[in-house]
Amino acid sequence: MPSIDAAFGASQNTVNALLPQLFQALRPTNLFKFNVNIDQVGFKSVDVDITQSPSVNFTPTGIPTHVSETVLNVVSSSPEFQQLAETERNAVASGALAALSNINFDIIIEGIKLQLNYSDTTKKPLVLTAKIVLTTLVSIDASIASTIRLQAESGVITTSMPDLDNVLNSAIVPYVRTTINNASTSAPSDSLSNYPTQDILSPIAIPILQFLGIIVSVPVAQIVNDYVLAYTALGVAPPDLPTGSVNWPSDGVFVSVGTPLISTIANQQISNAASQLPHTGFNEGPFTGDLGVSLDNLQNVDILDDGSISAAISAQAAANVTFHTLWPLPNFSFGPISRGTIGLQAKTSVSDSQLIISDISVNKFNLSFEWGVIPGWVNAILRPLLDPLQDYLFKTLIRPQISAVLAPLDIPVYTIPTITIPVNDSNFTISLPSISKIWDDVCAGDHQLVQCLS
Repeated sequence: MPSIDAAFGASQNTVNALLPQLFQALRPTNLFKFNVNIDQVGFKSVDVDITQSPSVNFTPTGIPTHVSETVLNVVSSSPEFQQLAETERNAVASGALAALSNINFDIIIEGIKLQLNYSDTTKKPLVLTAKIVLTTLVSIDASIASTIRLQAESGVITTSMPDLDNVLNSAIVPYVRTTINNASTSAPSDSLSNYPTQDILSPIAIPILQFLGIIVSVPVAQIVNDYVLAYTALGVAPPDLPTGSVNWPSDGVFVSVGTPLISTIANQQISNAASQLPHTGFNEGPFTGDLGVSLDNLQNVDILDDGSISAAISAQAAANVTFHTLWPLPNFSFGPISRGTIGLQAKTSVSDSQLIISDISVNKFNLSFEWGVIPGWVNAILRPLLDPLQDYLFKTLIRPQISAVLAPLDIPVYTIPTITIPVNDSNFTISLPSISKIWDDVCAGDHQLVQCLS
């Protein structure tokens, strides 16, 4: 399988630092309050008020021991659960949904206020504090531009009264999971119609990073050492998951791009720009003619400690030259060709959540001209003039032409996407902060350029 060419992820602490911003933005919408019918053990309904921001746990804790297997079986065999499970199975079988590997985690909601209303309205409601743990699966929805989507697989509610937990789980959890994932086209009348994740979790489609139309594989993912990570490779075959330790940045959402992907993206942009290079005429001493330059692919791309990039690029220059002699000798025309490599330096910067390669400059020529066959009658006159001609062509024509192509280029390696969440009749957009840091060589084996959003 191919090696990893790009990775992106975040630490558990980073995700938990972002969630309160989303919670506070959405709380005024009253999506965090709802009512569910119970009609069990003397209770008619329960009012639910979520007052604290959710958090994530990348090391799932599992089902509390006091929640009975009977209740879990009831929950998993409910019509709503069965319908959702069938929908998921069909999506995976059709290729529309591809589950990612090792990527289950818990969403934890604490500080939930429950008011259990008795069927006997003369009784004062019972007030409890509850906690919900939702085990969530991350998957790829190939039908929507290969976006990453979140789905709740199961949920468990616990309170300070374990004897009531089974009742609350059997009454609430089926509707919670059904509502989160929008399993049915019309929710039951007593479902959590206002439960916040009906309008939040299921529609969250986290776009996969786009690399200027370069084909990359469907990501594979893992959770390791409190990081959620996804990896992709050039082409359609997914990469192997890494087995060794990786020194990922401890803070922020980060993106890592390896030199093969950087080379592929830069080559595409350079090729487009170089195709516009015209032949340039010249008149230098006894020589007239024109010269054209062509650029091929980058080589030896390396990411330096300061985040800049060094590389070489294959180049070729072809000229049509006329050597104007003195009478009575005839003029002599020939077609010298220069092949070799040119050393480059480039800077990396960030603008509008894009990682950009820019300020590409030429720092070394490894080119020389092949002059072709020169007849003996003109060789003695022409040969001493070829080195000065070569210097002129390099300094006056070749270097300026290449610089004119490369220097203005701003090559966007990738763009950090925004995440849009439909809420009621409007959209809430999550935009990650500006990228602020650069790391080098974080993945064993290959150099990687890592940008971290703090």
